[in-house]
Amino acid sequence: MLALNASIEAAKAGDSGRGFAVVAAKVRELAGQSQRSTDQVKQILENIRLATHKVILATEDGGKGAEVGVELAESTGKSVERLKRVIEDTASGSLEIEAAVRQEVVGIEQIAEALDQINSVTQGFTASTKQNTQAADQLVEIAGRLRDSVEAYRTA
Repeated sequence: MLALNASIEAAKAGDSGRGFAVVAAKVRELAGQSQRSTDQVKQILENIRLATHKVILATEDGGKGAEVGVELAESTGKSVERLKRVIEDTASGSLEIEAAVRQEVVGIEQIAEALDQINSVTQGFTASTKQNTQAADQLVEIAGRLRDSVEAYRTA
């Protein structure tokens, strides 16, 4: 606007205003450069604003990501704790099973000893039965001889 006014005044002044016209042209040129510079500054400021907005969003996303990371870490920690309890319970159960197996082994050993004793008693009973059978056979033989003697005495 200032350059336009200066050009008008220079034209009114005629020859004496030619210097003023040159100044007016320079002012117009500078005004154009100023406008372009202002546009560039606006663009730069807009770029800065957008970049700042992106940084804020990224920071928020990073914060959210960090929150998610913390939540995941806490969840993982809880899972590890649960796993630890399961392992401890399993280990405890294994110890109980081991103790039960030891008791079973002791019981089996006692059963084996009892079977050995039963076997010994059975062998003794078998030997005694053989002796009784032999004695019975002898008694049968003696009874037969007695009968034969009684028959011989009766017929005599």
